[in-house]
Amino acid sequence: MRGEKINSTPIDERGRCRIKCTRATLVDLPHVYRFFVELENDLEARKFYRYLPCRTPEQRIHALLFLFLRLFTNILLFTNRRYVLFIALLKKRVIGVCHIDIKLKEKRGSYGIAILKGFRGRGLGYRLSILAISHAKRLGVKKLTLTVDVDNVRGIKLYRKLGFKTTKLIKRGDYRYLTGVRVDIYTMELHLNC
Repeated sequence: MRGEKINSTPIDERGRCRIKCTRATLVDLPHVYRFFVELENDLEARKFYRYLPCRTPEQRIHALLFLFLRLFTNILLFTNRRYVLFIALLKKRVIGVCHIDIKLKEKRGSYGIAILKGFRGRGLGYRLSILAISHAKRLGVKKLTLTVDVDNVRGIKLYRKLGFKTTKLIKRGDYRYLTGVRVDIYTMELHLNC
């Protein structure tokens, strides 16, 4: 069974993907940047994911520098805020990301996730989310929040599986740059028992 491939994803002798889920470091930053560039070309993801880099090379460089500075600041400085990024790696290719942006004093944080198109529906989002939620618990976070488009059925299913509860419906709460239309979104929360 070793060396056999399913949907071009390598698997091990137990039939599981050889995809490593881990916390990102500064060394991973170029791979994370390539992930976002690749994600930006995915029309389905662009419909839902709000934090994609801009189109021009200059704007992409600025987005990369911003991400670098956020990670660098959190590694070297002790501040009230922590931005932690978890990644799914297939060899050196980032195929999924999950971030938590934590406010330590308030013991709360926001959560977001994105997986490349060819790797969705394989449990990577769940694996990355469990890592992020566990990390948030270790930091003493009491509540994680997120917003999700009401038509993102796959995302809502994952969030409910993780224990998130819908707290509010916001009519026309988000703007889709791809279509130029405002869409309804849910606010969801996960209360953590530390």
